[in-house]
Amino acid sequence: MADKQEEMIRTIEAKMKSRTCSEWTEFFADDDICFAPVLNLQEMSEHPQVKARNMIMTVENFKDTGKDLMIMGNPIKLSDTPAIVKNKFAEIGQNTDEILQQLGYSRDAIDRLRAEKAIK
Repeated sequence: MADKQEEMIRTIEAKMKSRTCSEWTEFFADDDICFAPVLNLQEMSEHPQVKARNMIMTVENFKDTGKDLMIMGNPIKLSDTPAIVKNKFAEIGQNTDEILQQLGYSRDAIDRLRAEKAIK
């Protein structure tokens, strides 16, 4: 069975490599099937549907770093009550104790790590 599966994978792989992603998208465009290309992060961020729905938002000059931060937009779109993105992020070390406690670290262990400057 595994031999047949590997053979099938090789056959399908070879067939899929015979056309570009754009060619396959066009090939399947008129068929009533669930089909969409798998996009990398750059391709996804430039996709017309992603742009039309404002699914990627930019926080300019994030925390005065001079760099912009790309964040995911709200997928729920309501015309009367649009989503508001609040740019409130945790400070470094703000949740360290809580996270380490959830991972099973004792208060003494956390204090030791802080004294050793391993955490903030």
